[in-house]
Amino acid sequence: MEAFTIFVELMIVSSYPHAAAQSWPEAIAIHQGDRKLTYRDLAHAITACSSQLSRAGLTRGDIVGIEAPDSIEFIVLVFAALECGAVVLPLSPLLTDREIQSFHDRIGLSALLLSRVAVEPFHITDSIQVTPEQSLGFCPLEAETNLCLEAIQDPAFIRFTSGTTGTSKGVLMSHQAVHERTEAAYHALGMQAGDTMCWVLPMSYHFIVSLVLYIRFGITIAITDGTDTEAILNCIETHDSCHLYAAPDHYQLLVRHEGYR
Repeated sequence: MEAFTIFVELMIVSSYPHAAAQSWPEAIAIHQGDRKLTYRDLAHAITACSSQLSRAGLTRGDIVGIEAPDSIEFIVLVFAALECGAVVLPLSPLLTDREIQSFHDRIGLSALLLSRVAVEPFHITDSIQVTPEQSLGFCPLEAETNLCLEAIQDPAFIRFTSGTTGTSKGVLMSHQAVHERTEAAYHALGMQAGDTMCWVLPMSYHFIVSLVLYIRFGITIAITDGTDTEAILNCIETHDSCHLYAAPDHYQLLVRHEGYR
């Protein structure tokens, strides 16, 4: 029974940063510009942020939309919300207020975490200090329609498509599904702790079987300062990246670039 309990606990996605902090406390978890967090720093930041979210009213079973730029703060917020027992809907900072409103209308968000000043007609009630460098607004919501979370056991994420080719569609993913997918991806990709991943793509659309995977298995995330070729090359060279998470267009630009050769 003890072994089974341990296995179930490890499947909780919010436990990954803390397990990583025990295994690789001084290893760098995230680079962004001249900022960096070790796995110990990351775990502490998540716990501190989770405590603030709990005091603001976020609780188990809530659905929270998180809108923030690709950043250390975005990663901290997602894991902190999961630590509260909430279900996370990552939201792109490029979405309009009306598009964010439409997600609330469709699934019934319990709260929003916003990097923008406000989303009409919602109102920010608390400020969450995610890191010393950045805080985000907490906005509790009431919903006429609530997504049925009982459809799966122990839900963790709601993942929507970008909607570029039609109406955006979503899927509800459990902690167990995330655990199994990251496990499979880790073995398929042949990555190992201590590797560095140069990160280019939007976090809101590529979080679950990528950023979660890297945090779980001790892979350093190096966030680029932009999506242009120079920014990518600078990130690769500065952090000695051995992996690149980017779109086909980025690879084509790199191949054509004299500095890449």
